[in-house]
Amino acid sequence: MTFGDLELVDGIEKMFFVNFLSHFVLVNKLLPEMLIQGSGRIVHVSSDSAYKTDSFKQVSDKGIDFDNLRGEGPFDNGALYAQSKLANALFSFELSQRLQGTGLTSNAIHPGSVYTNITHSAPESIRQQVREYAPQLKTTAQGAATQVYVATSPDLAVVSGGFFADCRPVVIKHSNFLEDKAMAERLCRVAEEMTDSHMTI
Repeated sequence: MTFGDLELVDGIEKMFFVNFLSHFVLVNKLLPEMLIQGSGRIVHVSSDSAYKTDSFKQVSDKGIDFDNLRGEGPFDNGALYAQSKLANALFSFELSQRLQGTGLTSNAIHPGSVYTNITHSAPESIRQQVREYAPQLKTTAQGAATQVYVATSPDLAVVSGGFFADCRPVVIKHSNFLEDKAMAERLCRVAEEMTDSHMTI
């Protein structure tokens, strides 16, 4: 997450580039060998920001704002962070549909609020607030628990297309975009276009 002004990487908003597009490229480069193997699990580290409605880190009412992936629109670091995490979840959902019958699964997770160096670029006042709040945050081991569970639990051997937190499926009672098939399909098409030069390296 960035805490300053808009930053671009290769002409793309930095959080979308780092949090989503880099993972999109990695997964697509690994997939051919995984498909040959015929088994494996892909675990996408998303966030509850992808569906929360009561935080400064929440997606816009558009879901993915396709008109603001390159910093063309207003810069709201919380909303754009949430957008990048929704993108992770939508990619996981779309991939789960594409991988049906292959022996591969795709699920997304929320690791929880973990005490990490995510605020390293934030103003000192914010870093101090996080240090004071640290006892209420998860440790890195606790933050890793859900992704390890989803990656290894025998109970989830054939589960795909889910979203997990605290080592269990997330149940969301309000409207959200996590299983918006049209949005997921469009996102993947756009991501393919945006990363075309990276796919051939």
